[in-house]
Amino acid sequence: MKGQASMETIILLGFIILMTIPILMIFFSIDRTTPALGQARASVQIIADHSNRVYAQGSDTQIITTIAVPQYCKKITIQDVPGHGGQIIFHMWTADGDIEVYQKTYAPLEYSEELTNYRKPSPDSFLTPGLQRIKISLVDGATSGEKVIKIEPY
Repeated sequence: MKGQASMETIILLGFIILMTIPILMIFFSIDRTTPALGQARASVQIIADHSNRVYAQGSDTQIITTIAVPQYCKKITIQDVPGHGGQIIFHMWTADGDIEVYQKTYAPLEYSEELTNYRKPSPDSFLTPGLQRIKISLVDGATSGEKVIKIEPY
């Protein structure tokens, strides 16, 4: 009887090990930056949608919203593309190299230095991840005099 119990235990441990190996392989193959890229896409989309909405509504319009600054975000760039509106870019680090997550707007954008350096400890490090409140408002452009969207921390 002792031999039978030992053999059943060995077979049971063998099945446990066989089931554990694929689970560990899947666990170690998951890319840790995938959730951060999804969060960056959502934040870029929120900023672009609100910028277009404020621009369409006209003067004296502003929206205060909250975006998520994702982990592994190196910087946030807000650019005006003359004649084509603007674009918001989250510069992300991944294991495969740097990726730009961006969204274009039809509203012209004004660059904001404060948003791109949001709690960044040093130039070579990542932005501090977390929620950030921002204000999106329609203002007179500094150079052209036309109405542009200003995005700034709130």
